Amino acid sequence: MRPVVRTIALLILAGWLAACCYGVSQLYLKFRFSFFYPSGSAQREFQDQVDEYFKLGDRTKMYVRDVDLSSAANQRRLLELCASDGVVARNEWIQADAVDCWYEALRSSEGLEGDEVLSAERFAEAASEFVRGEGGRYAEDIVFSKDRSRVEGCRFAAQYVYRETNDDEITALRSVRESGDSVGFGNGADGYAAAFPYTFQDTFTEQYDALPGEIGLSLGLASVAVAFVCFVLVGHPTVALVCVLVVGVIIIDVLGLTFFSGVNLNSVSVITLVLCTGISVDFVVHIARAFLEHVGSRSERAIKALAAMGPPVFYAGFSTFLAIVVLAFAKSYIFQVIFKGFLFLILMGFVHGLVGGPLILSLIGPGSFYGSEEEKHAAERALEESVSAGGDEGSEKAAEMA
Repeated sequence: MRPVVRTIALLILAGWLAACCYGVSQLYLKFRFSFFYPSGSAQREFQDQVDEYFKLGDRTKMYVRDVDLSSAANQRRLLELCASDGVVARNEWIQADAVDCWYEALRSSEGLEGDEVLSAERFAEAASEFVRGEGGRYAEDIVFSKDRSRVEGCRFAAQYVYRETNDDEITALRSVRESGDSVGFGNGADGYAAAFPYTFQDTFTEQYDALPGEIGLSLGLASVAVAFVCFVLVGHPTVALVCVLVVGVIIIDVLGLTFFSGVNLNSVSVITLVLCTGISVDFVVHIARAFLEHVGSRSERAIKALAAMGPPVFYAGFSTFLAIVVLAFAKSYIFQVIFKGFLFLILMGFVHGLVGGPLILSLIGPGSFYGSEEEKHAAERALEESVSAGGDEGSEKAAEMA
């Protein structure tokens, strides 16, 4: 609490916060299904080698449903969609030479060129004959009615270029969907697009797309809960505000350390972060409450609060560390991320709960609940008497003294 030491400590904490803010600004969505493979396993090593040396994009399928493909207009739309020089092949996120369309192959077998199309009456029959003959490899790409008199839906294959980040995957999926919409098939009977891409990886991409909003909502709700607890239970709005700000700084530091440790945003790290938000308040609020309950100058009360509540807070944090330290040896990505998140929380909780928070309170903290030690002891005695007697009179007296 000496002025020089306090100034140096606050400058160090401010510099550390600035570094962590930079780390937060560099965070991005990053998750691979291979992260679920244990570190050092054959599956993980194989996938890491593939990602490093081959840069393979995901295979996908473009589906078309709920449209009459036999009409001349829709045949031309299908060709524009799936041709080797069509809108999907021209998409920057698609490997042009990897588009493989049954309809283009059917046209070739029928000798159609340019703007020519099959007649509506001939379309389903030609498609059926095609997949029974030279186009057999496309048999699973066309959906016929039970009597094979009508084509009810179809799909064709494509392949994404290698996408480095989850943000790239989101952009690529949106872009290919726009390509599907651009040919004019419109929507199906259920109101959703009649032409759309889908592959199993898209289920994860949808998660990545929703994750930024979920991060904001989850952290926002957790922060509101922390603020509610602080303002209701701490007993003074200024101290409650300090608690909320310190918790915010702890979370920023945890996020920054998350980036510097090589972990980025994904469902696992976000869940861990939300848990950390709720736990971080314990490092701050007990000492802040003790600051209000002691008598003396701001610096004296900060010292007394640390003397009274510092050891219990440290023991609680250290016991939490002992509970999670076994995760340090885990090879699973999930357990590694959880361990790092809680380790950073404990470290930053100690730094800001035992150093940063008391320093701030020693500068701008409000006055004590009590005007003197005698008044404090009198209120404590009245409270003890009310608890012992189990009546309301002592409680009212203790409230008056407080």
